[in-house]
Amino acid sequence: MNWCGIDDLNHCMQGIGDALKDGNVLLALCGVVLILLFLTLLRRRQPTKILAYHSENGRVMVSRSAILELVQSACRQIEQVHRPTVRIRSRRGVCHLKVGIKLESGGKLRDLDNALQLHLRQSLTETLGIEQLGNIDITATGFKNPAKEPKAAVLSDDADGSLGDFR
Repeated sequence: MNWCGIDDLNHCMQGIGDALKDGNVLLALCGVVLILLFLTLLRRRQPTKILAYHSENGRVMVSRSAILELVQSACRQIEQVHRPTVRIRSRRGVCHLKVGIKLESGGKLRDLDNALQLHLRQSLTETLGIEQLGNIDITATGFKNPAKEPKAAVLSDDADGSLGDFR
């Protein structure tokens, strides 16, 4: 094996540094990075419509906003669920959902998750006819606090009824 010496490595690094000082090389590198970033974003983009099912006359599509509205209204039907957020992902024709919810204060996620997933699955298949429904992941994002009442400030009165230092 013929290994490069430290002097050869140092010379190579200086050559790379000199090339980067040239504005054209730096501009070309930035262009390549931007093109790669654009292609990555283009590839990861999700379609605006999701295939619900095939009929004898063709395909039936559902918009993402229709799925979003249905999931939010289905979540509102369950008392312990508040402020649902929905992320829709379509992979290989299968619709996957990630639903974030706030639980009622004192609510238990373990008691709620199965009922919520079944309710969502039933709503999506019956209402919109989505046949290829994948995972419905539930994430508890917090708790809904009971209505906070403003607390009255307690001020100690002096013997003469004045507020002392609060003048």
